[in-house]
Amino acid sequence: MRTFRDAKVMAKALSDVLARKEIRIGHSESLEIVARQFGFENWNVLASKLTDDPPEKAIHNLPEGWGTAGSRPDFYDMGVERTGGGAIAFIKRRPETEGLDDAGRPFGTMMQSIEANTFIGGKVRFSAWLRTEAVISAATIWLRIDDERGSLRFDNMEYREEDGAVRRTCGWVHRSIVLDVPETAQSIHFGFYLRGRGVAFARDFLLETVDDSVPVSAGELKRPNAVAAKSLLLWPTNLGLT
Repeated sequence: MRTFRDAKVMAKALSDVLARKEIRIGHSESLEIVARQFGFENWNVLASKLTDDPPEKAIHNLPEGWGTAGSRPDFYDMGVERTGGGAIAFIKRRPETEGLDDAGRPFGTMMQSIEANTFIGGKVRFSAWLRTEAVISAATIWLRIDDERGSLRFDNMEYREEDGAVRRTCGWVHRSIVLDVPETAQSIHFGFYLRGRGVAFARDFLLETVDDSVPVSAGELKRPNAVAAKSLLLWPTNLGLT
């Protein structure tokens, strides 16, 4: 549920929607409209409320099997919304953190880590549907294959020219990643993340094996990255977010 702390994100989403309808309003005017929607006299009154209230602790209300990670997971609220069409995961930048450490491209992710045994020697495809609101930087799914030394394969779609990471305000789009699982693989890690500002939504996660006719989306890493040991699930768990 939206609160007045989401005012800046809502204002940006409002101006983006109107711009697509060729109705141009300034950011300040959009802020004034959102402020009045929350019952404040003007934006200055709402802005003072944001300043006076102490920052709230990030809320991570996660379904079974899922965890959080990232460079600054404390900058983001993460959880699941229940709708008539099913469960939808979300990652939302907390408005009071905007402007903090943005040069470092902070991100927060919902993820799972599983044993690789079932998939060794084959190919796996990780896919989901994504939607965004006023995302500044990127929202995307990601998939990584590790052994005891570090990362063997990795793709987060951020460098694709087509069908890659989602930005700004965007309706539901389908995205997928395909990686091979080397014989030395020990673990598989996957999820979706929001880098920067805005709100990202995801649904219908799927991790599946595919045959050799399906091309991989990324190859071998030039240099493995060191990774910390993690508690691994035996297999993908609760991808339906129940």
